[in-house]
Amino acid sequence: MARWVKFFSERFPFPVLLLVSGGLALSSLSLLPTPISWGSGLAAAGLSLLFFAVLRLMDEVKDYKKDLIAHPQRPLPRGLLSLAEARLGIRVGLGLMLAVALLSALLGYTSAGLYYFLTTVYLYLMYREFFVRSWLEKRVLIYTLSHQIILLLLGSSLMALHAPGHSVSVMSLAGGIVFLSAFLNYEICRKLAPNANPVLGTYRTLWGLKRTGLFLNVAALICCFGIFLSYGWTSQLGQILLASQLLLLALFYLFAERRYKLVEGFASAQLLLFLWAPTLIKILNS
Repeated sequence: MARWVKFFSERFPFPVLLLVSGGLALSSLSLLPTPISWGSGLAAAGLSLLFFAVLRLMDEVKDYKKDLIAHPQRPLPRGLLSLAEARLGIRVGLGLMLAVALLSALLGYTSAGLYYFLTTVYLYLMYREFFVRSWLEKRVLIYTLSHQIILLLLGSSLMALHAPGHSVSVMSLAGGIVFLSAFLNYEICRKLAPNANPVLGTYRTLWGLKRTGLFLNVAALICCFGIFLSYGWTSQLGQILLASQLLLLALFYLFAERRYKLVEGFASAQLLLFLWAPTLIKILNS
């Protein structure tokens, strides 16, 4: 157990895991017209936390061969956990997710259980690269987008814990788009190092800075569309999120060439803003 704790403390520290999973859960509920139920919020945070923990473990296993070359100091390459242990952890995690989906349905949260089940199935397909790994790896844009879509399913399952009628609606779709775009911004901006090992296949090394910027523009358009559907551009929250998106684009074009860490840092802060601002503003206005 100590080795597992050390693994997550290095690759996905609990405070960060809690910030991401708790923020996504509570902000998903904040999109709903009803007051936040803290019972539903805690349950949603638990489902989100389990999802991100399994996702992190899957990513480590999928990146194992690359990390042997580019990041030999990471837990799996250096032998903190064996590859077999990590794969067993994935199977256990997926089993827990399926059990939670079934339990949710048995407790009367049928929609939440169904969408969490679909989230689990889609997560497994992501892990297996939809059984077309070589095809996907040659199509980076499709690969990235296909791995972000799962946030729409996860968001619907979290909303359904509190308000089943809103699990499939314009609001759930809009909220999913906002969160998807925030994670997409972070995914793009955390891989801007010009000297990254080519084996990692980062956007900058594959495409160059100009094409990476075009991809970030696509993410920004998705983000603005989601903000408009969720909050409108005249609301306080909508304006805050829209301003942060425009600032990210400005920082990218001004500093990505030489001060890429600044862009990465702001993208990380923006992700937390998108995950927590809806909840904080709803609490302040209630």
